[in-house]
Amino acid sequence: MGDAPAQIDQVARREQLGDHRAAYLPVLGSTTQLQVAGVIAAVAILAGLYGLVTANVFLVTFGMGFGGIIGYRTIRIARLNGRKKGQRLDLYEHGLALVAHAGQVAFYRWDRAC
Repeated sequence: MGDAPAQIDQVARREQLGDHRAAYLPVLGSTTQLQVAGVIAAVAILAGLYGLVTANVFLVTFGMGFGGIIGYRTIRIARLNGRKKGQRLDLYEHGLALVAHAGQVAFYRWDRAC
C-alpha cells in the first residue's frame, strides 16, 4: 500500500462510512529502552553465572531471577512492537476502518455491527 491513509479514505467513501473523525496509531515501546533493558538483563544473567562458578547463592538468585524477568519482558515487548507496526484504526461518522499488521483492512459500519 503506497499511500495507505488515502487508499483507506477512498474505500471508506465507497463503503459510505461518512466523514473521517479520528485516526489512532499504536504506541510502540522505545527501542532505546529495549536495548538498555537487554543489556541490563545480560549483565544480570552473567552475574548469576558468575555466582554459579563462585558458589555465591545471592548472585545466582538475583542474577538469574532478575535477568530472566527483565529478559523475558524485553523480548515480549520487542515482539509486540513487531506485531503493532502498521496497525491503524480510523473512525468515521458511520463506522470504522481497521488495518492489521499484515496490511489487511476491514471496514465496519455502526448500523451493521451486530
